[in-house]
Amino acid sequence: MAAAAVQYPTSQSGQMIQVSTAHLGTNEIRVGQRRSEAYVRLAEQAFLHHDEIVLCGLGNTVRTVVSCAEIIKFRKYGTIQKISTSMVELDDGIRQSVAKIQINMKRNEGIRELLEKIIHEKSQETV
Repeated sequence: MAAAAVQYPTSQSGQMIQVSTAHLGTNEIRVGQRRSEAYVRLAEQAFLHHDEIVLCGLGNTVRTVVSCAEIIKFRKYGTIQKISTSMVELDDGIRQSVAKIQINMKRNEGIRELLEKIIHEKSQETV
């Protein structure tokens, strides 16, 4: 499979920057400019299929990544296994470094069944 790239929006300039996605797995949630709750819902869906998820973000989205991880931990959906931070060199005309964070989270025991029940109840409410 060829290495792909994804575009991340930068919040200050509104420009799009390209980052390689060759390392991404299907359990990785790339956090952007939406509210934290949107990514928590994505994490709930990911925990239905994966024992472990990875939340990651660049630049100003670092605080949203941390907020999402704390919400997931508070709701007892999962526990934080590892936090990685680094600086990513971007070359989008102007050479610059941007902060990157990755938070690995492991699903807690019994949460899959609970999430399936919650999703089933929500689907019944909409019918």
